[in-house]
Amino acid sequence: MMPEILILSDRNVLSAQLLEKCAMLAEAIKRPLRLLHFVEAHLPEATRTELLTSLEKPAQILADRGLDVSCEIQGSSDPIADLIERCREGRIALVVKATHETGDAPSLEDWKLIRQLPCALLFVETKPWSTKPRFLATVDLDESSEQQERINSLVLQGARQWTDALQGTLEVAYIIPIAKPLEALDIVDAGRVVHEKGDESEQALKALLARHNAVADSTHIDAGNPSERISSRANKQKVDVCLVGSVGRKGVKGILLGNTAEKMIQALRCDVLIVKP
Repeated sequence: MMPEILILSDRNVLSAQLLEKCAMLAEAIKRPLRLLHFVEAHLPEATRTELLTSLEKPAQILADRGLDVSCEIQGSSDPIADLIERCREGRIALVVKATHETGDAPSLEDWKLIRQLPCALLFVETKPWSTKPRFLATVDLDESSEQQERINSLVLQGARQWTDALQGTLEVAYIIPIAKPLEALDIVDAGRVVHEKGDESEQALKALLARHNAVADSTHIDAGNPSERISSRANKQKVDVCLVGSVGRKGVKGILLGNTAEKMIQALRCDVLIVKP
């Protein structure tokens, strides 16, 4: 069975833009689509049937484009655990979910998906993609761990695949990190950091791209708080999709620290594709 693009139905409402983007992806990367709506395990069968019928309309919109599409209502006491199991079985290539309103904190479900889901996750805004979508891939050059190298590789591979498939443009960005309090108090100047470390970082970024046979239309080096700087660049340049790697954190450490992907999603005004190692 070919891994699917799984579209999560949020309160059984799927926007026209979300369906259009999923259709474009399915056509470009040749994947079947599945519309999935989780319900409480004890929900009566008649109600499930009614919900399934309501999913058939958006499913038909996709099917009319010649796409392989199915829809499903699943009773579950723990939808995230069920999604994780599907991913581990190789049944899901990508999970797609409508995003929160810009500026709102991610919902509890979103937090869990970002931290726990082992496959790629796409949060979709309501606005359409450009005719030639603009992709911004974010990488981390500071850590030399195998895990970070793996994440960088997945981000670049995914970015190039999507860019080529949708005939878009690809930009790659690296942010030289500055602790937020130091920048806020003007103890460290971002411009000076770029002046002092920019050339070295540019060479490291070129080396990273070469190692992974990745070709970017443009690259960017900046300094500051990574989540804020990436969000600012993506919003200013009207990026359609921002790609970021994420390492899930659990427990108190995860709640206190979060990660760049989790912080970015609140500020970005574009779709966010999160890849996992």
